[in-house]
Amino acid sequence: ASSTASDKPGFYTLKVRELRHSSVCLVQVAAVAVGPGDGDWSDSAQICTEALAPEVRGQLDIEMSFRQSAKLKWVTPKDISGAPVQAYRVYLGRARDRGRS
Repeated sequence: ASSTASDKPGFYTLKVRELRHSSVCLVQVAAVAVGPGDGDWSDSAQICTEALAPEVRGQLDIEMSFRQSAKLKWVTPKDISGAPVQAYRVYLGRARDRGRS
């Protein structure tokens, strides 16, 4: 987490990092005193992080290969806990390039 003072007097901002994608969590704030005792906890606020597209796992198969084209086949994600799949990107390179990582 990182914090910065706000331009507005009386406001404080805190950026919480490394949250899990596609998750919901609650956050509360309490003031810590220099002397004895701490402040009461604030009401809770809910953080909902964005979903990510699910990974395509498993083998990519060449179903058919023709003179100037080929037909690809892969298993679509079974557990779509991320964002809905709207399209797929296909990388086409020369065999000596060894693909993308």
